[in-house]
Amino acid sequence: MPDLPVLRMAFLIECDFAEFYATAAQQAEGEEKTVLESCPLERGPEKLFKHLHDKAFEEYAQMPWGG
Repeated sequence: MPDLPVLRMAFLIECDFAEFYATAAQQAEGEEKTVLESCPLERGPEKLFKHLHDKAFEEYAQMPWGG
């Protein structure tokens, strides 16, 4: 079960990065705004870590001792 806190922290860090880039895009102008808005990659890691966390959580929950 030690990987759950690590996966959760990675997910939260990626959420912060995604929020940072979204805010930066709203405040940017011109070419910078275009670049920041066209960068969908920041949501990918967030979704990946959420999926990995949820999958590990489900696996631990199925263990006889509750993980």
